[in-house]
Amino acid sequence: MKHPARSEYSCSVLVMSCMVSATPWSVGVPWRIVRAMPASRSRTHVAILFSEHAAPERYVISKLADYWRQDGLLVDYLFETTRFVPADVLMLHVDLSVLPRRILSFASRYPRVINQHVSDIRKRTFSTLIVPRPSEHAGPVIVKTNLNFGGGPESGNHPNPLVRSYHRARRLYLRMLTGSWGYRIYPSTQAVPKLAWCDPYLVVEKFVPERLGDEYAVRVYNFFGERDSSFLVTSPDPIVKGGAEARIRPLEPDPRLRALRRSLKLDYGKIDYVLSGGEPIVLDINKTVGLTDIADEPSVEHARRERARAIYDFLP
Repeated sequence: MKHPARSEYSCSVLVMSCMVSATPWSVGVPWRIVRAMPASRSRTHVAILFSEHAAPERYVISKLADYWRQDGLLVDYLFETTRFVPADVLMLHVDLSVLPRRILSFASRYPRVINQHVSDIRKRTFSTLIVPRPSEHAGPVIVKTNLNFGGGPESGNHPNPLVRSYHRARRLYLRMLTGSWGYRIYPSTQAVPKLAWCDPYLVVEKFVPERLGDEYAVRVYNFFGERDSSFLVTSPDPIVKGGAEARIRPLEPDPRLRALRRSLKLDYGKIDYVLSGGEPIVLDINKTVGLTDIADEPSVEHARRERARAIYDFLP
């Protein structure tokens, strides 16, 4: 399941001053301007590390940061690794499937790091559905990009403009094979284009849908530390994503997803999964969850606010 914003419910400053009651966005100050504002060191300090060209307001973490500021915490947005700003805890929120060494090295300078053990979320690292060759599966399959969100973050975040251009060209080519959402379903392995089988940027997986009546379903497990919430998203489209036709309702978190999160050493993010034969099958892992047009739906907002309280488990 995918959505352009990689949402918390669908399938995805340098220093900022908090000495004023309003956030920079509420008073019309562009978010990048706050890089130069001074910060007080008298309060508990949370730093969030983004990609160089990230827009924080597109991500769920910006909502959590607002809650923390309301609680009196000092929250700084950092962009890439050009300057070290001391903080009590660093949230690694770099929107890349594989984190470069420079990011991990920079993060190691902080006393506490959220998601420090998660450096690779490419599908080949966790998927149990991959079909390595056409002869090994007879049913329908789905072709995806190995990188998260169709490799979109990689196409715009690399420091080298030539590499960025290469990734953009690759992404256009991949869309021909996977569609605009980075997913395309084929009735059998024989229908999959030959290029997809030998392209390292793509994976071919068994298509294992969960059906509820006439609709398709995907379950979304959101978490921050030990605080978590789950939602069921249904749609008539076999590729479940946010939109007018999608429906959402809260679920009790599945203990098996909690165990999986702990085994993967994930601190913050979401896992999309389906149930097949009563067993959870992971479809996607996302550690930089995006916002969508129903991000302020009461049940979603309440669950998000509760998860935000987990920051205190990471503070001294």
